[in-house]
Amino acid sequence: MRKGFTLIELLVVIVIIGILVAIALPNFIRIKDKAKEAEVKQNLHAIQLAAERYCVDSSTSEYPYVIYGGDWTDSYTVRLAWATQQGLDPTSDKFIPNPAKRAAWQPAVMPLGGDPLIEEAYLPRAPGNPFIKRKTSSIDQTVPHLPYVGAGYVLRHVGGKESNLMAEVFGPEFYHFPSQNIVGDWCVHHIYANPVYNTAGDINKTPINGWKNPSGNKFLTGNFSYFVRFGKDNFGAPALFRATSQIQGYSLAAYGGPRTTGSDVYNRNGNYKGRFRTETCLNECGSSSGGGGAYPDIPCICETGEAPNIARNDGGSDSVPDGVVIVLDSGLDKKGAAGSAGVLEGS
Repeated sequence: MRKGFTLIELLVVIVIIGILVAIALPNFIRIKDKAKEAEVKQNLHAIQLAAERYCVDSSTSEYPYVIYGGDWTDSYTVRLAWATQQGLDPTSDKFIPNPAKRAAWQPAVMPLGGDPLIEEAYLPRAPGNPFIKRKTSSIDQTVPHLPYVGAGYVLRHVGGKESNLMAEVFGPEFYHFPSQNIVGDWCVHHIYANPVYNTAGDINKTPINGWKNPSGNKFLTGNFSYFVRFGKDNFGAPALFRATSQIQGYSLAAYGGPRTTGSDVYNRNGNYKGRFRTETCLNECGSSSGGGGAYPDIPCICETGEAPNIARNDGGSDSVPDGVVIVLDSGLDKKGAAGSAGVLEGS
């Protein structure tokens, strides 16, 4: 009568277990990512609720110009006068333990000002980023950022005191230049891919590996973007910077894990579909032959009948996934506010 297993039988069992683990592990990772992405979606609803509450309480029924996420310890997020009034000292390790973040702290840039959701206590701290496993002040998160003034591309220190909070990753889209490649939101980062992140390619919208395989970055993972809406054709009116015009609405987008390609909801300049473009089709293109206008953006499809693509689109889909797992729009049709040209967005 046999007792126990032979060596070959044990090896066969071990191999079978290994195969089953190899099959099950990717599914387990995907399920884990989906659970975290579900939390990201829930967190974005909390951010939207704070923005809507701010709008309701605003004397002009206006949405915030910026929502930065994180907390007051993040650079460019609150005014120094506000921090002083609250008894907060950005130069003290008591308030900002991480020395690199403390040294790099910068106040909100005027005239845009600080994040009103933080300064007015609608959302003093952004929800936690589910993809960050531990809370620690030893980690210093940064994202590329273009301040409201100056043309310098800087690193904004984000994530709150313990580097675990959701952060806004695009920054304000008010400082625009009349150039084909950068009109729209300057800091539009793309989904995590295999190539190493390339700053110059991101700034100039010319990825060295092409748009089908842009340089990889992890700035988006578990974070969000806030894109505000103005009336049609109000670029530069009534002044050069659109921050002088009344905001009519916004789009909030949240991002999944590094393995999530997500939805294709905006073009490479961050412009959403149709009514959310910087300019009308006439001003953008001038004709079906290509870009034009005073502030050219990506050429419109206009009457060409082309399918949306990376080189020509009407905002929104451009055939490159954006890593977005959810988009929350404001009630633009309910606001009823006209742009500077007296035309409603969407008309």
